[in-house]
Amino acid sequence: MKKKSFLISSLVIVFLVLLSWVAIQVIGPKAVPKIKWSGVKSESRLISSILFSLKPQIERADFILIGVPSNEPQWSSLLYSLVLEVVQEVKLTRQKDTDIWVASPLEEKFLQENTLVNVFDFNEIPDSTSSDLGRRLTESPSPENVTLIVSGVADVLSYYPELRGGYLRKQNKNSLHLLFSEVQLPDTDSKSFLFSCDTSGKLGAMGTFGCEITQSSRVNYKKIKKTKEPIGFLMNQISERDYLILINREKSVKE
Repeated sequence: MKKKSFLISSLVIVFLVLLSWVAIQVIGPKAVPKIKWSGVKSESRLISSILFSLKPQIERADFILIGVPSNEPQWSSLLYSLVLEVVQEVKLTRQKDTDIWVASPLEEKFLQENTLVNVFDFNEIPDSTSSDLGRRLTESPSPENVTLIVSGVADVLSYYPELRGGYLRKQNKNSLHLLFSEVQLPDTDSKSFLFSCDTSGKLGAMGTFGCEITQSSRVNYKKIKKTKEPIGFLMNQISERDYLILINREKSVKE
């Protein structure tokens, strides 16, 4: 009888360990708050908070990726300002130039402001032989330049295996990924959500990202609702190199 009880207990422990392992593989490790939910009056304050928190990561990154949900005006403005600040930070702290690669159609704001950028199609990334950016990613880190890629979050997540497990890891590149999203609150019609939570693995990184957004939105629901400033946000580290910046705003705010 004791042997049977011991066997059952052992099987339960093994099952729980396996379940935990599967959860980590599918959902990822628990998110680590880097900036707790905060209210700010302008995009510039939002950007300065993010860069201050990520200063050590920026100072050692060979590759920085920034992803936003859409090409809507409020994201274009935030994205453009953030990129300029990152470029300046790299120049001041590391005395390096930054090669900026912007995925179409996000380049419009950059071209309007006469900012020198390389425009690319994310579908060309997997083919490193015919794509300028693909070749750049497969090369060893440059001692003179930092590569900065700007794209839609959906495209970034679609090519995660190539980016994380392939190009970047093979070259031992230090990378930093900033992934932006609007909050997805439980009292909002889920049909309007850009990212669905999926733990089955069928949606890959997209489903995992959706779960991170959903969980962070729910945990901070009361704080989000009570935010008096025009912009509310948080930043969580959701993996070794990935940071989720979750934003809620009543309107597009600059200075």
